[in-house]
Amino acid sequence: MTSCAKKKSAKQRQRPRNIREDLDILWTYKDYYDYMVGRVASYVKGKRVLELGCGTGNATRSLITHGAAEIICIDKDSYFIQRANNHLDKSGCSGQISFVEMNLETNQKDLNPFFRFHQVDTVFSFNFLEHLQNDIALLSNIYSALPDKGILISIIPAGNKLFGRMDEAYNHFRRYDACDIKLRFAPFKLLEQKRLGQIKALGWMLAGRRPYQGLEEALKIYKWAFTVDCFLDRLFKDKIPVGASWVCVHQKDEKRTASVCSPES
Repeated sequence: MTSCAKKKSAKQRQRPRNIREDLDILWTYKDYYDYMVGRVASYVKGKRVLELGCGTGNATRSLITHGAAEIICIDKDSYFIQRANNHLDKSGCSGQISFVEMNLETNQKDLNPFFRFHQVDTVFSFNFLEHLQNDIALLSNIYSALPDKGILISIIPAGNKLFGRMDEAYNHFRRYDACDIKLRFAPFKLLEQKRLGQIKALGWMLAGRRPYQGLEEALKIYKWAFTVDCFLDRLFKDKIPVGASWVCVHQKDEKRTASVCSPES
């Protein structure tokens, strides 16, 4: 499959130096996560949600805030799972959350029985897919494992032109343009696609031109700019021309897939 996504080989990419410290810092940035997850709140309310790459639980907390009934969190790093468990336990919402340590790049064949056992019909990821060398394979396996009308929610970094040292430091293989979403998420049916965060995009681009220095100082600046981003998102009706993030909602539609694959179509 041809794609216009920008990729970096493992040799080209830098090893993240402070990823654990940065994710812990982001735990204090609840307003941002609540805002982003709030864009898809209607799809998670009352649902059993499978979260891919939960990290230290920053988005997990916001899923609970927006009404998810239960969350099954997957991450390949036991450190992150422990940190997420500690964070969420202190927040008083750990009773609705369970954790599974799994590498989704090497254990994709286990997804079908996993989905059936846990009766998963809603999958959520926040800044996760860009860390996978072969995101298309995982998306294809998720499509196969989901029941008909199942929902996939993906918050992913936008704009190949924004790819820089920050992306390399975080082991991103790519950022996504609109054409990548169309190609990589086939054969899902697209329900919603929003582009958000114009000020964040500008900051990410500037930060990407210099050696990675961690997030702490950058976040101090962005906290005041976040309000401006929220205003601009509303002004452009969630279609910011140059935004830092895509918020996408896809659905498995077996009738649509059969139609697309039909020899007569």
